Amino acid sequence: MRLRVDAAGGEVVLPGGEYRVVPASAFDANEGFLSDARAEEAVLFHTDSYGEHAPEDTEWLPGALLSLDAPWVVLDHDGCRSGVLSAEVSFRGGPRGRFVALLSDISQYGPVDGWERAPCVAGGRIVRDAPGWAGPSFRMLPHALTTSTTRDWMWSATMSWSGVLLEVECALPASALHAWLARHAPLPYVATTEARYEDLLEDDHRSRIEVRDGQLSFLRSFRASDALVSVDRGLVAEVARGALGEVRWKIVCGDWGNTLAEGEDVESLREHLAP
Repeated sequence: MRLRVDAAGGEVVLPGGEYRVVPASAFDANEGFLSDARAEEAVLFHTDSYGEHAPEDTEWLPGALLSLDAPWVVLDHDGCRSGVLSAEVSFRGGPRGRFVALLSDISQYGPVDGWERAPCVAGGRIVRDAPGWAGPSFRMLPHALTTSTTRDWMWSATMSWSGVLLEVECALPASALHAWLARHAPLPYVATTEARYEDLLEDDHRSRIEVRDGQLSFLRSFRASDALVSVDRGLVAEVARGALGEVRWKIVCGDWGNTLAEGEDVESLREHLAP
């Protein structure tokens, strides 16, 4: 695939049409095509999927990369809210930043899986609306949970093959816990049963959240994505601030079942999460 950069900055104009919003994982720019763009900017480009042996009259397809400093992003579009995974794009010399791609054709996208499920937005003027972006029919922002500055809850644990478990006991019924999770949608989880949410981004060894009357459990897999870890960190930080009332908690090794950390109240959880 050949790529031609047309513009980079805090404002770009995509040609009219429909664009899929996907992770920028197809653009590991080892050729240095981002060398003139700063991480907070958008990059407007055209691609030619035929490569260097393309016929002279081949069609160049438009697209854009939008910089967002978060692994999990909320897309508000046409009255809908969708979760979008960003990806780290690099260029000569190392990492460049995290980006979401707006692409007009599947031939521009590396991993084809997920293209048909990706949300769509219209082309037009796209401007920086810190900390995100605004287009003619959408706004894109880092998910609020990813802004937490606390430590991840399993910072003191060593990952095991069976994962690491955080069990939180509270006085709320399952219905209230489900409602609390729903208020933070979209999350990188999908409901697989009435009591379980599983990692939306992995097919096996999936991290999960389980909900029962008086109990909320987080099972972290060794394959958890950056997006899931950042969202989990934000959810548990809210628990530590009292979102579920007073709690008891413990962190358990999935392989051996031994307790790695525990506490009797939200204050002890806040102390555990303190940077």
